Amino acid sequence: MAFEAALAELEKIVARLEQGQAPLEESIDLYRRGETLKVRCDELLKRAEARVETIAVGADGGASGLKPIPNRLRARLGCCQGTKIPTGSDCGRSNRFPRPSGS
Repeated sequence: MAFEAALAELEKIVARLEQGQAPLEESIDLYRRGETLKVRCDELLKRAEARVETIAVGADGGASGLKPIPNRLRARLGCCQGTKIPTGSDCGRSNRFPRPSGS
């Protein structure tokens, strides 16, 4: 599943759960699906982040090649940046979809 599709579905699930109108069993199923989608989005973002490069500027001010994105910037990108989904350097610790105890 593509990142955009997974994120769109995850946002719909979050909205549905936030409404608080879903029956208990449906809420549990939505939560599980949301957690799966969150993990998928996180994996895809980490892969994309690993491919991100920045243009290196030489002493003359011109482009001198490519270099990996700095770690401090990687941490600021956060998972799900620009969405209602919580961001941070590790969305796996999001309180929106906390891991159930025992998993």
